[in-house]
Amino acid sequence: MRIYEDLSDDELVRRCAESRDSGLWQEFIRRYNKAIASQVIRTARGSLPPETLDDLIQETYLKLCAKDCKNLSRFVAQHPNAIFGYLQAVARTVVLDYFKRRRAPKRSPEGDAVPLEDVDPPAPPVDPYWDIWLGQIGEYVRACAGEHHALRNLTIFWMHYQQGMTTAEIACLQQFSLGEKGVGTLLGRMVRCVREKLVALGSGPHVKSTVGQP
Repeated sequence: MRIYEDLSDDELVRRCAESRDSGLWQEFIRRYNKAIASQVIRTARGSLPPETLDDLIQETYLKLCAKDCKNLSRFVAQHPNAIFGYLQAVARTVVLDYFKRRRAPKRSPEGDAVPLEDVDPPAPPVDPYWDIWLGQIGEYVRACAGEHHALRNLTIFWMHYQQGMTTAEIACLQQFSLGEKGVGTLLGRMVRCVREKLVALGSGPHVKSTVGQP
């Protein structure tokens, strides 16, 4: 509904957490569904059928609404576009939890455990050290964000390297006002800056840019 389109992200989230107004939630879905859906698809890494992906997208909304919208109520924006990263983190957790449930040992009717390899294929691999390392280089990333549009640049960097969003997906977010080429140029510049700082430090894994990939 037009009446809700002018609400800020913070105000929309707050009001959705406090209300079951269908108009508010229609605007929530219109504004954020693409970010949620793209994160579900990306985390699944092509290992799930479309109907399961749809179920996981719906499960993400259920998780947000559970216990009187507790997960929405506790959200506190740290920067203007923080809600996108938060919703993507929730969606990613939903998908990873699904894989954990699916990989849990199952019991046959006779009560014997069924080998995992006979149940389902494994969840896509996740490197537990990557997010930890990204957190450790936060100081260098902030230094490379530049003085102009620093919050925007930081948000785009983390969306790409921590949340896994492609340059095309980021370019679709209207609040950044950047095309895919512009996003790629920004990421390339920041990656070169961070890499130079790491080389000077003499440690850290190689930062491989996926700039330009669809």
